[in-house]
Amino acid sequence: MVNKGEIKQKILIMEGNALVAFELRLLLTNAGYTVCGAVDSVREALKIFEHHKPDMVLIDIIPGSEEVSINWGMQLNAKDIPFIYLSENFQANFMEKVKATDPYGFIVKPYREVDLLITLDVALHRYQNGMEALLRRAEIIKSEFQNITNNNMGWKEKLLQMAATFQSRIPFDFLSINAESAETGLFNTINFLRIGLNEYQEIGSENFLQRTHLKLSDIQSLQKDLVIDTDIAFFNGDQFIKTWPKYPLQKLVAGIFNLKSMLTLPIQMKNGEMWSFSFYSRKTDCYTKQHVIIGNHIKPALEQVMNTIVRAEYFTQVLFPENKSYKTHSNLINDKGFEDIIGKSDQMLNVFNYVSKVAPTDTSVLIFGESGTGKEKIAKRIYQLSSRKNQPFVVIDCASLPIHIAESILFGHEKGSFTGALEKRIGKFEQAHKGTVFLDEIGELPLELQVKLLRVLQEKEIDRIGGKNSIKIDVRIIAASNRDLAKEVSQGNFRLDLYYRLNIFPILIPPLRERVEDIPELVSFFIEKYSQKMGKKVERVSSKLLQEMVGHHWPGNIRELEHFLERAVLLASTPIINENGSHTYFQKKVIHAGHVKAMDENERDHILNVLKICKGKVAGVGGAAELLKIPSTTLNSKMKKLGIKRDFI
Repeated sequence: MVNKGEIKQKILIMEGNALVAFELRLLLTNAGYTVCGAVDSVREALKIFEHHKPDMVLIDIIPGSEEVSINWGMQLNAKDIPFIYLSENFQANFMEKVKATDPYGFIVKPYREVDLLITLDVALHRYQNGMEALLRRAEIIKSEFQNITNNNMGWKEKLLQMAATFQSRIPFDFLSINAESAETGLFNTINFLRIGLNEYQEIGSENFLQRTHLKLSDIQSLQKDLVIDTDIAFFNGDQFIKTWPKYPLQKLVAGIFNLKSMLTLPIQMKNGEMWSFSFYSRKTDCYTKQHVIIGNHIKPALEQVMNTIVRAEYFTQVLFPENKSYKTHSNLINDKGFEDIIGKSDQMLNVFNYVSKVAPTDTSVLIFGESGTGKEKIAKRIYQLSSRKNQPFVVIDCASLPIHIAESILFGHEKGSFTGALEKRIGKFEQAHKGTVFLDEIGELPLELQVKLLRVLQEKEIDRIGGKNSIKIDVRIIAASNRDLAKEVSQGNFRLDLYYRLNIFPILIPPLRERVEDIPELVSFFIEKYSQKMGKKVERVSSKLLQEMVGHHWPGNIRELEHFLERAVLLASTPIINENGSHTYFQKKVIHAGHVKAMDENERDHILNVLKICKGKVAGVGGAAELLKIPSTTLNSKMKKLGIKRDFI
């Protein structure tokens, strides 16, 4: 909400119901906002918008005119104006269209006043901090450009370091740096293909021509009529495909490397040449207006560094200098913190990009993913790459918090504040002061504790039980959940205001079945890990077994894979683990058309199988909790939730 003395933000209301619009105007005015208009159609709203230039727009998605409202949201997004939708409809197919416009909030009607005000407050805070973060990232790029300019290395190595500098701010799978020659009208080009977290392969002439099945003259023919645009622009999905008739070389590159979106950043050289940095991604929705903002901010610095490191004679060298391809490694991105997170799949590289972006900030992060995907590992990497890395990292397992003493665990208590409080207790949040709190499985937190947590996030202070004064705390929040929290909100199990407070920067960890290309490397990693731990000489799995592992569904994800390989190494009698005994583990289950197992059912089956192996023992040495590598309290909580009783075993 707006505090006294602050500049009042201007809000434009587009609400189809005149009575609701009047109530909204009154509510927002009383809360300290300036309402510059309250109208019942997009057409009327556009008139006010052009005259008043509001800071935020509330858009009612009027039944029967949904497309008009959503299209306006897309227009506001393109103009970098934050907006919030109001709607009675939150069905899945409709929500997909809404999310594609990237709103700053979505409020389901009917709503409480407090929900609206908190959503508005979070949206404006997110927008302001987002812009500040963008400009900070741009300044970092400019600083790194200066370091590259002053570095004593070859021009091609400098271009490679520039590519690595871009990666965490303008992500790409393929980067093409093009130069238009005024003398010949042809393009010269140098390309970098991302092949790992920190690895890039230069695509040389032989490599490129082999992939395209073309001759050099064919490439030059495709290039001769091209003209570099002078404005920064991005094209996602279908928009990218629509550019292909004008740019046939882009179509060629996209087909070879499976690229689905592009952003171009043109620069002007002092000698009159036009250069362009073309960023390509395999994601259909990779680029946004935020990347355009960054590009415009760094453009002068990019022109300066390019004019410094590029000389005229390079024009004859850059284009297919020789029939040779290169593989280059950039050390500019710090690998520390990612060394035991295995993955070169597109999905995991995207996760690494997000982690690199958000880690240096204090922005709250919400990590989504199925059980066993490694959410806590990602949370720790965000912490280790942040400015708080030398401060506490406190993990709170929300699924195992004993409800009767949960408030004391989280916020502490004073001596004598209740029966059994024999001494003062410092709570988890106070322990984490200046550091990071990781709220694992936040979806399991009871509603009464969600209210108290929300106050901590809003006020940045806690109250010990029995304490007389509030205690200010400075913590960064990282939360994780294997549940669909948006669905939990709609079902009344999770507070909408808390969801918006946490969901400022979401990161989705893909399940193992969606990144099967990472399985061979994961297998090698775990075999080496447990071979060393057990003092055995196990080298690899057989080709047939690896094929079975790649085809397995892995409902337990990385955790299940690790446990399988730990057992396999333990039982191995030869350097190569073969498929003996594994056929029952990987045998295909018959799924009848009438029933497909839900995630909870798969988790229940997995826990039951482990409990049977451990003969019903939950805690202690040889217990199921030890085998599953989770606290016994967490396992007991999951067993209670999934209805697993001892007599089931």
